[in-house]
Amino acid sequence: MGTSLTSYFIDNIRSLAELPESNAFAAMIANGRDFAATRIAYKLNLHGPAINVSTACSTSLTAVHLAVQALRDGHCEMALAGGATVHPQQVDGYIYEEGAILSPDGHCRAFDADAKGTVGGNGVVLVLLKPLDEAIRDGDNIYAVIKGTAINNDGGDKIGFTAPSIKGQAEVIRLAQKDAGVQPESISYIEGHGTGTVLGDSIEISALREVLGNNSEERSCALGSVKTNLGHLDTVAGIAGLLKTSLALYHGIIPKTLHFQKPNEQLTSSKVPFYVNNSTQAWQTGQLPRRAGVSSFGIGGTNVHVILEEPPRPVLNPSGRSLQIIPLSAKSEKALRKLSDSMAEFLENNSGLELADVAFTLAKGRKTFDVRRALVAGSFSDSIKKLRSDYQSEENPPRELAFMFTGQGSQYVGMGKGLLKESVFYNTVKQCADILKPHLNLDIRDVIWADSASADANNRLTSTRFAQPALFIIEYALAKQWMHWGIIPDAMIGHSIGEWVAACISGVLSLDDSLHLVALRGELMDRQSPGKM
Repeated sequence: MGTSLTSYFIDNIRSLAELPESNAFAAMIANGRDFAATRIAYKLNLHGPAINVSTACSTSLTAVHLAVQALRDGHCEMALAGGATVHPQQVDGYIYEEGAILSPDGHCRAFDADAKGTVGGNGVVLVLLKPLDEAIRDGDNIYAVIKGTAINNDGGDKIGFTAPSIKGQAEVIRLAQKDAGVQPESISYIEGHGTGTVLGDSIEISALREVLGNNSEERSCALGSVKTNLGHLDTVAGIAGLLKTSLALYHGIIPKTLHFQKPNEQLTSSKVPFYVNNSTQAWQTGQLPRRAGVSSFGIGGTNVHVILEEPPRPVLNPSGRSLQIIPLSAKSEKALRKLSDSMAEFLENNSGLELADVAFTLAKGRKTFDVRRALVAGSFSDSIKKLRSDYQSEENPPRELAFMFTGQGSQYVGMGKGLLKESVFYNTVKQCADILKPHLNLDIRDVIWADSASADANNRLTSTRFAQPALFIIEYALAKQWMHWGIIPDAMIGHSIGEWVAACISGVLSLDDSLHLVALRGELMDRQSPGKM
């Protein structure tokens, strides 16, 4: 990632004459542009490449390009890419100069005939990138697919260092399309750099015409720029456009380009295949997947272009549970009531979702406050009805929690079978059964879940040789499932075999050692002749 030069550091910290030298160094580290990516890597304990990027306005899209390369080369499994531009002055202004980059009226009119400049803005954008197959495998929410990226520099082929270049911009778009393996005619939207300056817009349109073709009579490719909404976000400009375009692909809607009245004269030719969309519209493509190009051009000539495609349709995997727990919490009774109403409204407007996904997000993805309620529901309509019904909230903060594990005698054939649809429980039982096979010479699951609860099956599970490992596995897997759901014990206690489970979960014994010793213990006890307690 990369950041803009921080005016706060210059205006408010660096000027402090009484700042001690040691504190000045710390302030420089905390505010320096060279430490943004590495600071995040330090805070999040990330070990892949942490690269601070600085290519002026194209910084954040350059970061995306580098992140894509790192993923392709196997340098990391996931990557964060983005940028930050924050100017803390809440009331600020500028002096307009004819021919300069800033707008005379405080509006950015990208690709408009009256475009005369842009305005500044603040923003922070960070995106998570991940290989597509792994994102699909993990059930991630995918907003867009990056098909290809490219980066180049204008070199000296332009009228001045700060000026853009038709040749450089056209070439980077061609390179990105080649990297993506797509044809120019399959692109139905371009998120332009769109500074809204006379020179910048004209050169960008000329470069697009060179790549997308000059012979089309049909204006099939929409053109827009998020700068009309947010202003020029400096280092964040490119990824702001990427984020806008990703959301447009995800929702199938092309947003309106603001402040557009009359097209730039470069767009008035009948041979231009694109148009500026000045009204929000559905993104229609026929049989083709929606595809878009995103451009970002930095002062100094570093050009970046990214090809995006609409995400694959998510594969819904029903949870298999007939009922779901819907937990809600807030800081006050009034806020909880409002949250309940807004959640009911959300469910009414999003009936295509899985209720299990909603329940998971509320349980795992939301901060917990002291005023709480929870409801159990089997459908959207059931959830909506209960969300709008009267309820009794709980205002006490969570109490301490203990897990208590039982000893031998509580086992029975078929115990835990109803939890096999829970992946953590299932995988934990399988892991334990595989570890035990050499010690028991069988798969303990065949004993626990025998085909029938006959006298023979019950007698076999009563045998200490099998009963103790079976109890350990079920109690251990059940505890792991509770902990996966966020129910973490503050203390544990157990009787007999239950003591071994508590010791293993608390880290006193490893799982391998625990299972080995429990199997040996059960076998030694099983060898003894019958007797009294």
